Amino acid sequence: MDNQKVKMLPPAEASEYLGVNQRTLRKWVAENRLTAYRYSHRAVRYKTSDLDKFIQGHQIGKVA
Repeated sequence: MDNQKVKMLPPAEASEYLGVNQRTLRKWVAENRLTAYRYSHRAVRYKTSDLDKFIQGHQIGKVA
């Protein structure tokens, strides 16, 4: 098992990371396009590795 610490972001930081509104994040989670992790009734977090995979999966064309 890898000993790297998993970086988790709250919704405000995750939405800034992706450049979208927090409502868009909630919509994508509801559509099973993105994974969110609930730690309590109100605490939701997003793994940066999941956000990076989401970005890579929606890349259009090649980056020079």
